[in-house]
Amino acid sequence: MATKEKKKFSLVGAQISIFIIIGIAVGAVISAIYYDELFNTFMAQRLKYVEGDWTKTEYYANRLTDQVIALKKLLVIDKVKKVDYSPFDRALDIRSRIIGGDTLQDKVPLLKDLLDNINSIIDYYNSRMDLRNKRFSYIEWGMITGDYAREFEDTVPVYNANADDFNGKIKIFPYSWVAKNKHYKALPIAEEGRITPVQTATEKYTRETE
Repeated sequence: MATKEKKKFSLVGAQISIFIIIGIAVGAVISAIYYDELFNTFMAQRLKYVEGDWTKTEYYANRLTDQVIALKKLLVIDKVKKVDYSPFDRALDIRSRIIGGDTLQDKVPLLKDLLDNINSIIDYYNSRMDLRNKRFSYIEWGMITGDYAREFEDTVPVYNANADDFNGKIKIFPYSWVAKNKHYKALPIAEEGRITPVQTATEKYTRETE
């Protein structure tokens, strides 16, 4: 009788052990799926935030390039001689490539070249006090450009900080696991170059402040 009870107990114990193992396995699978989705949702949201930060940076880069077009129109209308228009043309070309880029990896590295050419244009503008003396439109151009430049400079560090945070996370577990499965790539960091300050002073203003 004791032998039968022992066998019965052993059978029940084995069944319980099997159910426990199955439960642990199912729980592990559910947990893996849950945490994979949880971390993926988090990383997808972080990437969306970074892309939103870049959208602001690109917006003001576009506005600055619009100012390039506006200044060129003024110079052409006034038939200003001996103007090197190559920085104007390069700025427009780079802006087109930024807009046409599919990913941040395509867009962000172009920002430095765009700013280099915009700075060359601002340097030229700053050197032409005679144009500002001639027409208020040039002073107005400088004021608008200066406002866009300040707004632009405020957006780049925000993008860089969040992009750097994203890049750090995809290197550590469990985010690295999600990054590998979802093919997340490191985001490019924009060069935080300063835009040349725009000078709107005229000869009259300079004399009055001396």
